[in-house]
Amino acid sequence: MKQIFEYTSFQKYLADYFAESKRLDPDFSHRVLASRLGITMPNLVLLVMQGKRKMSANLCSKLAKVMRLHGRETIYFKDMVGFMQAKTHDEKNGFFQHMLKIRRSLRVKKIEEQQYEYYSNWYNPVIRELVTYPEFKGNCKWLAKKLSPSITPDQAKASIELLLRLGMITREGRKYKQSTALLTTGPEVQSLEVVNFHRSMAALAAESYDRNLKNEHNITSCTLILTKDHFHELASNISDFRKKAMSMADEAQDASRIYQMNIQLFPLSKK
Repeated sequence: MKQIFEYTSFQKYLADYFAESKRLDPDFSHRVLASRLGITMPNLVLLVMQGKRKMSANLCSKLAKVMRLHGRETIYFKDMVGFMQAKTHDEKNGFFQHMLKIRRSLRVKKIEEQQYEYYSNWYNPVIRELVTYPEFKGNCKWLAKKLSPSITPDQAKASIELLLRLGMITREGRKYKQSTALLTTGPEVQSLEVVNFHRSMAALAAESYDRNLKNEHNITSCTLILTKDHFHELASNISDFRKKAMSMADEAQDASRIYQMNIQLFPLSKK
């Protein structure tokens, strides 16, 4: 069984712990586990593993003792529970960052850390595009000033190093090329990364009113009342339009500027 620090989902960790315990002792069962935990509901842990019940703080502490977790293992397990059950995105970020802090202190490296870092900074995808420009000769100061808003040369350099580590760009002499390498992690981490990225891009969209000339951006909105079917139809149309925009970008031969296109459709009232 893997180290607990290699997990991001406490449910997956519990499932692997149960499978390993069953392998070592064929008589091990959820009823046996419930007895060791001192609880009367034999399938409670199973329901928690399946996401049908929440993990209480009391059950979390009991499980940590039964699984013989110690010190930072116990803290990490409780952080995983908090991460998976957090009610707000900021809470989720807080638990995940603490998990990463424990990993780094133990020198445990996981791909989630680099991918989390990639989506945590809005400029990483932009730099991935800019480094392929013929004008870019490896000068990070030039690169930093080309972004809007601009960043520091050190940030630009760190971004390039990250993109190289992730395999999203390759270097040939002083030139860079994009690669099609994509990273995948568990859905619990992916959703966190995506929300972080969308939040940063939404903030940049709001700032663009002050940063750009009126004819350099196009931001509109409308408030609608829709049926459920209309919502799904609009969502499908948005998906088709996004694919068309990506196709246009692929065909562009003389592109001179990088744009961010945000399309948002979300409820403003309860059902």
